[in-house]
Amino acid sequence: MTDRIRYSRNAAPEVLDYFRHKSMVPSFDWRDVWPQEHAHAFTIAKATQIEVLDTIRAAIDKAIERGIPFEQFRKELTPQLQSLGWWGKQLVVDPLTGETVEAQLGSPRRLKVIYDANIRTANAAGLWQRVWRTRDTLPFLVYIRTVSKEPRELHLDWAEAPVVLLVEDPWWETHFPPNGWQCKCSVLQIDEEAARAYGWTPETKAPPLDEQPWLNARTGETMMVPAGIDPGWANNPGFTRQRLLEEYLAGRMTDADPTLKSVIEKDLTSNWLFKKMTQGEFYKFGEAMGSQFASPIGVVSEAIQKAAGAKNGVVWLTPDKAFSIGKGELSIEEWRKATTTLDQGAVVRAPSSGDKANPGRFGSLFPQAKPDYFEVYKKVSGQYYKVSITMRDRTLETEIIKGGARLTIEAFAPVKNKVAELEIAAARAAGLLIKEEGR
Repeated sequence: MTDRIRYSRNAAPEVLDYFRHKSMVPSFDWRDVWPQEHAHAFTIAKATQIEVLDTIRAAIDKAIERGIPFEQFRKELTPQLQSLGWWGKQLVVDPLTGETVEAQLGSPRRLKVIYDANIRTANAAGLWQRVWRTRDTLPFLVYIRTVSKEPRELHLDWAEAPVVLLVEDPWWETHFPPNGWQCKCSVLQIDEEAARAYGWTPETKAPPLDEQPWLNARTGETMMVPAGIDPGWANNPGFTRQRLLEEYLAGRMTDADPTLKSVIEKDLTSNWLFKKMTQGEFYKFGEAMGSQFASPIGVVSEAIQKAAGAKNGVVWLTPDKAFSIGKGELSIEEWRKATTTLDQGAVVRAPSSGDKANPGRFGSLFPQAKPDYFEVYKKVSGQYYKVSITMRDRTLETEIIKGGARLTIEAFAPVKNKVAELEIAAARAAGLLIKEEGR
């Protein structure tokens, strides 16, 4: 069984999600923004004006969504950039050195590079999500030769060998195409039978990285770049976004840059699983089906982790709660307010009043029949929201949640400002406020 990964002009939802969640970062030189940053930042060299960057971004977004070919893209975008004065060679000031230099701004050739690089990396990121989702049935990837008229020698070697590796192999972290400017290589996703037909065996190893030093003249930093990969391209954009999300969820990025944080928070509520859950698509198949899924929605403070006895601060949303809270009608924008509330809100502990002699349905996980609850309050755009969370191991009272006991959302809704303020004040007076808002 195989699945050819094609860089189609009919964009999958994941492709648009990846591109649209990028935050704009003006830059003077492509070397100013390194690969890992490109996973969450949209930037164009020499586009230091937000209006110019926004115009180019809108054109690329339209091209991805509507499958617009390059010639149409160029024809529509050129007059817009010319009207903004971002065209041809001009004298500009390099913000890094303060020197005035002659720089190439817009041109047909530059637009071709911009179009190609952004659409291919967005496709690669979106399609990596599909590869990752289907890796249980199609666990291998095959490197497929480029369709370029002037192929890179090592890219041909990887295709002619061919390189056949498990999806989880670290080699794909740096070699999932595209692997350079205007690289047109691709991959084929296959099952084990097909992998063996290509020559794979359990002893197969990835080609050596053969890293070479490359000096970034802009920053003075020396980078190690794998042979055959253009500087700045040793990066799987989809994997990088996935890894950043995992790091955030593991609680290691609570002090992350606000731009990165906002992108990750959008990722939390934009993945395919979260959307299906909140629309009730798993819940309607019954409790047993629903219990096999859970989606992360945010991270809470260390104070809650310790008080709840949680391994980390990741908060999960189960299908039963996802559907019961929103009835399939709560917008993604509203769910993102839950993420913000969890991250920044004031935390009130509601201790259990259960019978300690009766372990109840949680068995030995909790010494009381009812676990502690934590009410998290946060004012978002002038309106208070409250998220209730607790540690539990089952959904709908019976089915065990996949992954074991974890912090889960029990309720989420707006609350009157006066009520929220009174409840927070009362908890503070009673010694039950374990975290102030925004701290």
